[in-house]
Amino acid sequence: MIKKKFIAILLLSLSIFLFQAVSTYAISWNTRLESSLRKAELQKKPIMIYFYTDWCGWCEKLERETYSDSKVSKLARKFISIKVNGDRERDIVKKYNIRGYPAVIFLSSDGNIMQRIGGYMDPGDFARIMQNILRKTKPSVKKSIRGKKGVLPLEERPKSPAVKEKKKQRKAFELSGIIYSLEKPKAIINDAVVEVGDEIGGAEVIEITETSVKLYYKDHEIVLKME
Repeated sequence: MIKKKFIAILLLSLSIFLFQAVSTYAISWNTRLESSLRKAELQKKPIMIYFYTDWCGWCEKLERETYSDSKVSKLARKFISIKVNGDRERDIVKKYNIRGYPAVIFLSSDGNIMQRIGGYMDPGDFARIMQNILRKTKPSVKKSIRGKKGVLPLEERPKSPAVKEKKKQRKAFELSGIIYSLEKPKAIINDAVVEVGDEIGGAEVIEITETSVKLYYKDHEIVLKME
């Protein structure tokens, strides 16, 4: 009996190791457009929407060679990445005037189209476009605020009630594990296994990455990180 348990644990550990090795450079795709657009607006991040079909050979090449590239996948962490099946989401295809596959559209955080890519593109050119989009959308950083006694450094800025409320909300959700995969990442929150789009404790799961989970709760975004 002990030997069987040992073998089972060994096989499980091996499968997790192999799975992590395969998904090292995987992009964390969102599949729900509206919640993803809300998330982008909250985070002030640009948006990358990838349109594909199951029968598209160039889509497979794009995923196999470009999206799996380490530089492209690292840059993708600075975007809200959305994957849309053109055969299933005809309304979205019509909305963005998609006429062929693969197609990629880059949007600003407020939803305005910044650039389109039609067809396959190699990792180097694709990464350069992503860097250009990020440069155009880089926000200006305010290093201080004006107080009654002059300028206060950011670290001395008084905490607003909204910040305190977010901390209380974060404590209401306990993240104890992440089962990451390219297509269907899962997380364990409050002892329940959830996916993107699920609800837990009145909050919607909007993103799962290798190290964190983002929730949309009462018009606010909550980030849960693995300790």
